[in-house]
Amino acid sequence: MFKINEFRETVANFINYWDSYIGLSLIMMTVSLGYWGVVADKLNATFPKNEVLFNIILPICLLIIIFLIWSFKSNRWNLYKRKTVTTGLFIKCGDFTSHSKIRRLIREMIDEIQTEFPYLKLKLYPVDFIKNENDLKIYLDKNSHVIDNALLAIVKYGNCTEESKTFEKIEITDLKLVGRFDEKNYQDYRVQINVSQDLHLRNLNKDWVYLESKSFYDRDKIKYNLRDSLLFFMGLYLIYKEELDVALQIFKSLRTVEENISLINEIAHRKRERLDEILLNIFTVNALRKYTLNNDTDTAFKLLKECEKIFVGNHKFYYANCLLLSRIYYEKDEISDAYVYTYKAAALYRDSTPVYCNMGFFGMIENNLEKVYTNYKELAHVYKHKGKVNFVDVIEFLENHKSKYSESEFLFDFGIGMLNFFYADKEVGRKALAELKVKINDNAQYVKILGLTERFLSLGSIKSPYYQRNLKAKSTKKKK
Repeated sequence: MFKINEFRETVANFINYWDSYIGLSLIMMTVSLGYWGVVADKLNATFPKNEVLFNIILPICLLIIIFLIWSFKSNRWNLYKRKTVTTGLFIKCGDFTSHSKIRRLIREMIDEIQTEFPYLKLKLYPVDFIKNENDLKIYLDKNSHVIDNALLAIVKYGNCTEESKTFEKIEITDLKLVGRFDEKNYQDYRVQINVSQDLHLRNLNKDWVYLESKSFYDRDKIKYNLRDSLLFFMGLYLIYKEELDVALQIFKSLRTVEENISLINEIAHRKRERLDEILLNIFTVNALRKYTLNNDTDTAFKLLKECEKIFVGNHKFYYANCLLLSRIYYEKDEISDAYVYTYKAAALYRDSTPVYCNMGFFGMIENNLEKVYTNYKELAHVYKHKGKVNFVDVIEFLENHKSKYSESEFLFDFGIGMLNFFYADKEVGRKALAELKVKINDNAQYVKILGLTERFLSLGSIKSPYYQRNLKAKSTKKKK
């Protein structure tokens, strides 16, 4: 007995099978029968003197056009890629029924991903176009103008028995993710990463089984798992290619989806921690690059504030982010917020070179002699602070902002001279400090600054508490 649902299923399966050679043959046969059975007779009757054109040339041209469209639509032939990253999707499966269902899931996933991320391109290739990982690598190497990386899903099909009933079972038994990465260990900014290890962790404990008896649930499960694995891989690849803006959007999306998922075991916790670690790296380094390399202060500021909102409280880059936010707030002429973020950084690491530099600078713009004295006296411990920051940049920063605070001219001169003397150009610093000494010699207000200046010129930097002990030890050895 004819069943309409079975007919619909057959039609749906054929639609998913159109890009095979059998599909092409059926399309051409259908078009040919339609043309010679209906169209050709009408054309010949209307234009009787053009039989060669309508019986040979036109149908051949029509079949060639169909073949060209089929070749490009099935991704057998491709033009150059146009998106930020293009990923090829391949399925290895010998069974018609199973790959038809998997292809439908993948097509739905492709539509969702490309709607959310219009700068990504996913190309679904015909089933069994690639047989194994080695063939996939060869294809990727030969078609670098077409795709950047690729996913190969190995699918198996069979029947299983559950409560005395037999159901169809489809399972993705393996995922192969391939990209053109260098052999070297790549630096994920401040965290060493291994792409294969990250992918292994991300795919750990995922359920890839599709049971017909649970198709309503399993369809969404398989689609979610594929989306997660694919986006995670594409995100890592984009980091590697330094497309940080796009990578950031992908990892933010992955984290947003995970926020509503309970962490039921240690593996789930490890996955979340690694995802957060990667996302935090992207926020921090992307903001730093926007600020230092692109002079894009506004974007850097937005990235840092968004990072602070997502990762509430302290994290391993919070200290560095607070210092950069402090500087950006100052440049935005929001001095009170600049103070706030320097104090936040100081609360984490008070005895740090950047904090002393910032505190000293705030002392200058406040014309607060005591604050300048305290922080620059600390910076005179060269053995502690040398190499911790680029003091040439600090000196340049002070020189650029000195003119804004004429009442603090001597304090700026002191800071610039002292930093030059110990960390940049010693002779320039010596001259600047000597000139400052003359200017403030009779001004009681600057007595502590004068004393520090004289000390630097006569004794140099403040030595380590172990300095004298080491000198005595060396002297004893010489006597022996």
